[in-house]
Amino acid sequence: MLSVAATPAAFIRSAARRSFNMEKTKMKANVGGIDRTLRIVVGIVLIALFFVLEGPARYLSILGLVALGTGLVSFCPLYSVLGVSTCPKK
Repeated sequence: MLSVAATPAAFIRSAARRSFNMEKTKMKANVGGIDRTLRIVVGIVLIALFFVLEGPARYLSILGLVALGTGLVSFCPLYSVLGVSTCPKK
């Protein structure tokens, strides 16, 4: 017989608590000057294309929100996973 603590949901919650580390979850800036400027400009251009294009292709321009967002906050989750940073070294 399984106890309440042995349920899959309880196991996942306890594993998440053990593996959660606040230092690892901080969003450290990894998008530098030129990269940031390009992301913001490309993001605005792609968002503007939403109003110009017709048909299903116009919805691809919504990807501009990702470029704009990562440029504005200077953080790219993919860069974080790959260990890449375009910020100047401190």
